[in-house]
Amino acid sequence: MKAMWMRFCRSADGLTLPLIALAAAVLGWGAVAEYHAQLEVQQRDAKHVSQLVAREIDLVLSEQHRTLAVFAEGNHALLAALAENPNNSTLLNEVNRSLARHFEPYIAFTMADAHGNEIIDDFDGNVGDPKAFDLTMDLATLLESLMTALQQGPEQDNPPATG
Repeated sequence: MKAMWMRFCRSADGLTLPLIALAAAVLGWGAVAEYHAQLEVQQRDAKHVSQLVAREIDLVLSEQHRTLAVFAEGNHALLAALAENPNNSTLLNEVNRSLARHFEPYIAFTMADAHGNEIIDDFDGNVGDPKAFDLTMDLATLLESLMTALQQGPEQDNPPATG
């Protein structure tokens, strides 16, 4: 009986290392599978959130565009007179007062022609360098760059350690 027990112990020692290696492999595979599942969920969530943000930005910008169109329609004569005579301080002050009543908070404005060429720059240093902003910038390009930035997965920001 003792010999049989010794034989069993020796065969069990021979099985221990392969069983440990198999358990480690199964656990490692599970960890990698879970990492990829979590990465997929995060990427899906990031895409969903970025689409929601883009829709909200589009809604806000559409409302601002509508409000500005209503303002321009209601003040067409005043704006046309100012565009014809941009150095008229009385007209400029009247436009500033009207803008302050319609838009809260109001800081400054720029008037441009249909081609995006600046007619009036009323920034007076309140909001930085107005020349740094391209008046002809395409909104679709802005939203596309925002979507690209928001859709980057975590592996672009934090690459996995190798080693």
